[in-house]
Amino acid sequence: VTIYARYLNMCNSKLQAVGLRGGGKMARVCKFCGKGSVRANRITRRGKAKKEGGIGRHITKVAARRQKPNLKKVKAIVDGSPQRVKVCTQCLKTGLVERAY
Repeated sequence: VTIYARYLNMCNSKLQAVGLRGGGKMARVCKFCGKGSVRANRITRRGKAKKEGGIGRHITKVAARRQKPNLKKVKAIVDGSPQRVKVCTQCLKTGLVERAY
């Protein structure tokens, strides 16, 4: 089994779990793989690093942030007809999306 086939199986299982294949209309979610926003932390530090002769960096603040997927609006063939959908660049690069020009 090729890496691409494994990737397709993983995407299909994600789609079935999330329920996006039926055309779920959510903002900032890839239509094909279901990739969406995730929560992350922005860590603020102060001090001089040990390798530069300091006593080490200290965390002063942890703030929540969102990491958004790199989505593009493209015209693609979905269920046999051209539609304008939001697709992540990873799906575009791997050839998962059939473009309609």
